Amino acid sequence: MNIRKATAGDAEAMLALHADTVKRVNARDYSVAQINAWLSQQRLDRVQNLISDGKVTVALDEADRIIGFATRHADEIHGMHVSADHLLQRIASAFYAKTE
Repeated sequence: MNIRKATAGDAEAMLALHADTVKRVNARDYSVAQINAWLSQQRLDRVQNLISDGKVTVALDEADRIIGFATRHADEIHGMHVSADHLLQRIASAFYAKTE
């Protein structure tokens, strides 16, 4: 696994990972209406702005596919999403270590 700052080319993959994670992981804790409301707020320009501000870190697998991402606000992780297929692989721990 490789952790690096997100680049402009990562935005669409991040949106896809976010949608997949919300549907497959977060759906256990939220209603369909809540999930749909959450996903309706996804916007490429928002992700691109976070990336251009240097506030996003991505985790990549061996094939350089994004398997997780974290957003920062100041020096704290503000949000984190890990691919449903890569849970329990210490990706969140890697984000925390990189942020510290």
